[in-house]
Amino acid sequence: MSFQNASLPLSRFIPLWAKNAPIYRTALALIAAARLNNNISASDFGVLDKKRQFKLNYYPIVCDAEGTCADSVCDPGTRLAPKQQMFNLDQCTASKVYELDFADVRLADDGGMTFSDHARAQIASTLPAMRKLLNEQMQAWLVANAGLQLDGSASRRVSMVTSTNGAVNALGRREIERSFENGGYNAPFIVGGTEVDNWITSTNLGTANNIGQNIGQLSSANMFYDGTINNTFGDGGEHIIAFDPTVLKFVAWSNNAGMFATDITSINTGDALDSLFKASKGDGSIRGSLLDPTYGILWDIRIKWHDCGGVDDEGYWTYQYRLVWDIFHMPEQVCNAQGVNGIMHFTSCPPVLAPCPEGDVQPPAPVATVFSWNPDVAYPLYIATAKIGSVDSAPAVNVTNDADMAAMLTENGGGIVFTVSGGNIQYTGYTAITGNLNNNTNFAFAE
Repeated sequence: MSFQNASLPLSRFIPLWAKNAPIYRTALALIAAARLNNNISASDFGVLDKKRQFKLNYYPIVCDAEGTCADSVCDPGTRLAPKQQMFNLDQCTASKVYELDFADVRLADDGGMTFSDHARAQIASTLPAMRKLLNEQMQAWLVANAGLQLDGSASRRVSMVTSTNGAVNALGRREIERSFENGGYNAPFIVGGTEVDNWITSTNLGTANNIGQNIGQLSSANMFYDGTINNTFGDGGEHIIAFDPTVLKFVAWSNNAGMFATDITSINTGDALDSLFKASKGDGSIRGSLLDPTYGILWDIRIKWHDCGGVDDEGYWTYQYRLVWDIFHMPEQVCNAQGVNGIMHFTSCPPVLAPCPEGDVQPPAPVATVFSWNPDVAYPLYIATAKIGSVDSAPAVNVTNDADMAAMLTENGGGIVFTVSGGNIQYTGYTAITGNLNNNTNFAFAE
């Protein structure tokens, strides 16, 4: 044994690293509302797991019911006929097609991790981004379909918390609830940013305020803090979307169910990839489902084994997961208020820091900047080791141009996305990154 090999680093996998990913609660609110609204279910969209269009039959709300005591049931009456509304499942959220190489598993010092263990770890690392994508798409639907206030205005400002001291305005949430009550709707689900978070935090901690009100009796039920919802509006303000949970219905559909699922249907149980590899001895595939432990929904997943190709021509798996879904709006039910549909938009005041006793000047928020580096290196260049900022790695790749260099930096840079512009490699961020390649070539990004 050479001393060089004796000093190779030991390694260990952290397969549950992605457990620390943030939770996006707009999706959770809509999924929770779906469990309350039983007018439509996934089974209404298919027969024997074959997806179909769905027709909802209903009697519309009668807005003019006034008659007279002189009316007679022997005379012709006002005909009340059912109406229909057609629904389709048209939304699809899909991941990229990912690849798990046989050679990568062979070369990993992983303490006995199987092929399926590696696939589960890879999927765990990508699911947070998929949850964020699904949440953004559901937010966009909710914002795009928001109706009017009862007075016809597009939005209304409410004040639930004094942001400088956390004092709760007991009537703030009631303003939202009153709007729904006056429209004949059920108590709303409320999704918002800082204002909602402040309300939840303050009421959970509160007892009596300075005027003797027992704010501990205030409820934070059916309130969902989502720090990303303001981004959907993109105007820098604080926004709240409230909706009657019975006027919406989120439906997710599994294509890989029943007769359309393979014998190996899930990588959540057993060693599915290992069974596929050992059984197929060639091309084979899995059509199954993947349970999202955070959202509680089933993603369709398809995995295919390729006997040839990949690193060192040892074979590889490709896989992708998808969710077919849609959100349906029940027939509107407010009389003489066209445009009111049970989804309402509210705004609130932005948070304000209380001044320090001696006064202070808050520094301005940093602005994301484009940083560039002109790689004055001779291609082709084999990169055995790289230090990118504080991240050390061993890429062991050959780069032949700036695009390869940017891809290597992105792959090993700890989440930073590098691109090529002209003769420079760039990224957008808040600080300049320095590092080195192969322990001898230093680089530095600059504004």
